[in-house]
Amino acid sequence: MLAMASEPDLLRDLDSEQQHADNTTSDIITRLPLEISSDIFVQCLPHPVSLRASQPPTLFLSLCRGWRAVAVATPTLWTVISDGDTSPHVLPDILDRWLPRSGNLPLSLSIHRGAAEEKISSHAGRVQTLINAHAHRVRSLDLVLGSTPSGWSVPGFCALTQLTVRGRLDSGCNVFEGLALMSAAPNLEQCTLTRLFQYNIHPPVQDIHVTTLSSLRHLNLGRPPAGTQGASFTTARVLSYFTLPALQTLAISFFDITIADLRAFLLRSTPPLRSLHMEVLSDGQELAECLRLLTPALEELNIGSLAYGEADAFVPFLETFPLEFKDFTLQCQTLNSWHYELVLEALILRRGCLRSFRLEAAVAERPSEEIAEGMRQLAEEGMKIHVGTRELKYI
Repeated sequence: MLAMASEPDLLRDLDSEQQHADNTTSDIITRLPLEISSDIFVQCLPHPVSLRASQPPTLFLSLCRGWRAVAVATPTLWTVISDGDTSPHVLPDILDRWLPRSGNLPLSLSIHRGAAEEKISSHAGRVQTLINAHAHRVRSLDLVLGSTPSGWSVPGFCALTQLTVRGRLDSGCNVFEGLALMSAAPNLEQCTLTRLFQYNIHPPVQDIHVTTLSSLRHLNLGRPPAGTQGASFTTARVLSYFTLPALQTLAISFFDITIADLRAFLLRSTPPLRSLHMEVLSDGQELAECLRLLTPALEELNIGSLAYGEADAFVPFLETFPLEFKDFTLQCQTLNSWHYELVLEALILRRGCLRSFRLEAAVAERPSEEIAEGMRQLAEEGMKIHVGTRELKYI
């Protein structure tokens, strides 16, 4: 009876195996050269790549033995990892299988949940260990981290060229996590740090060794997390820790360092900046003097959220600034008729090099008809001009 009871199961197994064999024999994918079938599989990857079993590339492993063989033999399928739709609890097991399939190819990793879940530190720790083991192959790394130090301060990201480190929305991230990752990537070319902070600096800034990153060309320093007013160290202070002689674009979304810090960075690095964007500034006069250290390579200057009254000190700088940048944006709290007169004089002097100018204030008087006519004439000559408030455009 036992033998007869199991016979249908045996027959089903044989039928299943025969079906897989038939699929493999008749499937055109398995009869193509591996280079072609591999390329077809790569073109089927979703964007962003999903780790789910129901999506490629993992889906290829379960359809038939032939497709599985092609997928396993195609390391390119496994070089991009994003955990956006994956539970942090299962991520370590997925990475443990996924990373070895990528062979020795460069990796692009985007870990937003698996590294920042502070209540499941054992899972986050496994994720870090697995990535650290392949650190020498990571070319692009995008991390969201929590405020608890997570141990990313490891050397060996020698292939890393693109780095993004963000703190969690609810807690931010320890700023030294970002510093450690930058310092461990000697060939870094692009870097974004945001929602980073630290209340107690240890060791003090003056005792920190300044690291030179000779390939870093683009640096974006975002805002600290909400609710961290009074933090002694936020994202912009990163400039005190590095010399960046190749830097071409710099964006500082919350300028909470001193002008002296910025001046020291510019003198130390002498970067060939082409684009500079800074927000939330409180000393227009010192800023104007500091910007004179910039090189003639500067093409775009964007000064945002200049504090109340500081336009009085900064606007005259437009007329005497020695560099011939092409695009200029100035955002401040107030504008009056005196500012408009100085601005028009500066624009006339720069009419041969300036291609766009944007002047915006929270509260702004309407310019006189004479000033407006002068700006309209510059616009007719080809200069793009926007003057007004956030709601109204005067010119």
